[in-house]
Amino acid sequence: MANKITRPASLVKQGSLTLYATSLKVSDLLISKFYSIERLDPENANEKGYQRLLNKNGVCND
Repeated sequence: MANKITRPASLVKQGSLTLYATSLKVSDLLISKFYSIERLDPENANEKGYQRLLNKNGVCND
C-alpha cells in the first residue's frame, strides 16, 4: 500500500483549467517514488519527456 499524504489545498480556476495549490514538507519530497520526472535527453531519440537534462556547464558553484 502506498503512503498517502493529506494536505489542505486551495482550488484555483483559470478559464476551463482547474488547479489545486498546496504546500509540501521537504520530508514529503524525500519519500521514495513520491514523484517521477519525464526527462528529455537530446542525445536519446527514444525519450519523449519534457524536463531537459541539467546542463552542468551552466550551474554556478559559488
